[in-house]
Amino acid sequence: DLAQAVEKKDAEGVRSAEERLNKMRDLVTDDEVVDHLSGILQQDPSAMPFLKELGWNFGAAESLDGSYIKQFNQQAFYLFQMVNGMGFGPQFRGVHPYRLGRKPEEY
Repeated sequence: DLAQAVEKKDAEGVRSAEERLNKMRDLVTDDEVVDHLSGILQQDPSAMPFLKELGWNFGAAESLDGSYIKQFNQQAFYLFQMVNGMGFGPQFRGVHPYRLGRKPEEY
């Protein structure tokens, strides 16, 4: 119902669907709501300002493009450091080898 109301830009329908969702909050996860709305928001960019007018908070996001995060396997990271002569190990601190940023096509 929420997805249909957002597609139609029906403010009363959205409020009604929100009330029903709030009543069964423990049965519906945030991921399920996002799964249903993300396709609509990507197809119709005007749906995001519509939901913002109704009080939805999207943070600083202007679109739903997402972020590209690259992960380097922790064991591979330690092996790489040992092979290169820098013996960083788990005795110093946990390693979280993630990188936020450019996609491989941009290199």
